[in-house]
Amino acid sequence: MHQIKKKDPYRFISKVYDIVTEPLSKGLRLYGLLFYPVSQNSKILDIGCGTGSNLVLYNKSGCSVYGIDPSENMLAVAQKKLGESACLIHGNATHLSFSDDSFDFILISMVLHEMPHVTRENVLNEINRVLKPTGRLLIVDYHTGPFTFPKGYLFKAVTICLEILAGKEHYTNYKDFIHRNGLKDLISKHQFVIEKFKCVSGGNIVLKLLRKSI
Repeated sequence: MHQIKKKDPYRFISKVYDIVTEPLSKGLRLYGLLFYPVSQNSKILDIGCGTGSNLVLYNKSGCSVYGIDPSENMLAVAQKKLGESACLIHGNATHLSFSDDSFDFILISMVLHEMPHVTRENVLNEINRVLKPTGRLLIVDYHTGPFTFPKGYLFKAVTICLEILAGKEHYTNYKDFIHRNGLKDLISKHQFVIEKFKCVSGGNIVLKLLRKSI
């Protein structure tokens, strides 16, 4: 019996994704690049790379870039942007096809909250495996507060609306992520040390730079 291929939930939105998200996410991507400036020739992995916008920035910085995403349609857009300058992989990050200690820098931006709890745990385990002992991990995702007034509360309301519009499964995973105290409890269970962090968007989004606990 042939296995029925699951439809790509991003097959339609991938065509307009950059148009819709670029005004909202461009500043955050640039801030992430400045938050931890990587060295030239560094080997970079973007987990949940989507349309490849982050990879474009790091590629321009002289890095060797790799991206992985479960959406074939999003990767098709990324391929048009990057051509042969990036290695793009269709799949999820629970079983990465890289050897141990492969990457100097790993980025996972606004992705963990979309995943079921068990998947988040497995992804962090894989990141720990493929990150070099001297490497760094940058996680960007929703924060649980406190929020500034009024900006933080307005951003929070918009976030909830967007997560609901993204669908039942997406919203369920988002609520679980927030209920489990976001990144704080997730990171504490794995062998990472927080080097620095920064809250933006009125306290709704946090950037955390991590290294391995040696």
